Amino acid sequence: MDALAQSDLTPQQSFRAGAWREPLAVAIPVGILAGLATILGTGIHPLLPFLLVIVLAAAALAVLRPMTALYVGLASMPLEAASLNLGALGVTPSEGMLTLTAVAWLLKRSASRETVLVNSPLTAPFALGLAIMAAGFLVSETPFQVVKVLAIWTVFFVLVQMVIAEGNPGAVRRVMIAVAFSGAAFGAVAVATGGGQELTEFGRVAEGRARVGFGSPNTLGEYLALAIPCQIAVLLRGPSALRLPMVLSIGLTSVGLGLTLSRGALIGIAGAMLVLLAWKPFRRVAVVAGATLLAATVIGFNPIASVLRVDVLVERVTSIQYEAQLNPRRVALQNSPNVIADHPLFGVGAGSLASVAPEYKLILQGAPMDNAHNMLLHVGAERGLLGLGAFIWLLAAFGRSAINACRRSVGENQAYAFAIAASWLSLLLAGLADAVLLVNAVAATAFVLMACAVVLDREADRAERADPKEGTDDDGPVNPWEPDPVAEART
Repeated sequence: MDALAQSDLTPQQSFRAGAWREPLAVAIPVGILAGLATILGTGIHPLLPFLLVIVLAAAALAVLRPMTALYVGLASMPLEAASLNLGALGVTPSEGMLTLTAVAWLLKRSASRETVLVNSPLTAPFALGLAIMAAGFLVSETPFQVVKVLAIWTVFFVLVQMVIAEGNPGAVRRVMIAVAFSGAAFGAVAVATGGGQELTEFGRVAEGRARVGFGSPNTLGEYLALAIPCQIAVLLRGPSALRLPMVLSIGLTSVGLGLTLSRGALIGIAGAMLVLLAWKPFRRVAVVAGATLLAATVIGFNPIASVLRVDVLVERVTSIQYEAQLNPRRVALQNSPNVIADHPLFGVGAGSLASVAPEYKLILQGAPMDNAHNMLLHVGAERGLLGLGAFIWLLAAFGRSAINACRRSVGENQAYAFAIAASWLSLLLAGLADAVLLVNAVAATAFVLMACAVVLDREADRAERADPKEGTDDDGPVNPWEPDPVAEART
């Protein structure tokens, strides 16, 4: 009996069907290990037992409910600053949760003799990219860096396979909600700790930029720009119980994005809004919201104006025209193509750009650069033209699924399809000036959203085959964590 069939059973029926065996089989060893950790760990470090118990609980959740563990991993992105250093490795809570989820799903899938590689538009290009990345191990001057990047991108690949194999519209909804609240948490901290921003050199140099969690204002801005379309979709077509929380989330995330003063992220969110304007429900709300905000500003009752200065944002964005030739992005854009020319097949190895940076004059303040400041150039430099080709293939396959989902979906599913397309466009625009997928939190969220687009495309295809005229434009179920019976019946 599959997971979807079991979800339709009452608790009594599930108990009689033997659904208690798996939780019990996991709970007993986890309980024993947690007890031993509590007894033995205190002598090593007072906090070690708590850490071990949390890890064991996370592992148990990943085994029993991989999709739920995925939502927890996405929602824990604001804990990025809490990195656990394990020798040369640094593991954040979200990375640890997502890795446990991927490993647990692989083990369960293998134990049930089900295929791990699902039939989807993303599987072949993603797998090819990993194979080319592995080949880079042979040519890299820092093979350990290649192994690190290959390991985490393999986790992303497994998560993509899991979402496509196990996902349904209810799962997509929960992913969107997790990303929405994660962005709100980042925005709230940015607002609470921001202020005192100053611009010099015609806006080129900015002080007091928000950088919570990631330590980089640009990365924070990119994540917030990715989250805002998800929040808008949940607001307009998600569960009615989340309307007010999403209004607050959009406000906090938008102000937080402004406080980063990240020009790439600001341009990215502008592009995302253009995509959402192609969706009729958003156009109507955008007109009303814009008029209301303008009126509040004119009469002096705009609360955002007290935290965020529009003139600073405008000066910061327009400062692009004054960039000097020695700007690090210009140095990277000019010199990283030479890396591709000298290493055309497999590049210098994933995560290994810094190892060859001095010989290509990729130096910033005396230190070698590890960022080509352009997503495609960075992939080309580290993974060669073969890796770049696989990555472009992946983007094209995703783009086709996203466009199909936007055109063919209805109601709540269509809202999420447009949000995913808008989020990815914001990343691509920001990727013109930054290697946005270098940060694992951003990459993991982006790839999970990519898989969600495939799920929505598949659902739209099934709905059309079942009834070409079927579909409504409703607001979705009241409880966001309960599956939509109508939508999931199609799966």
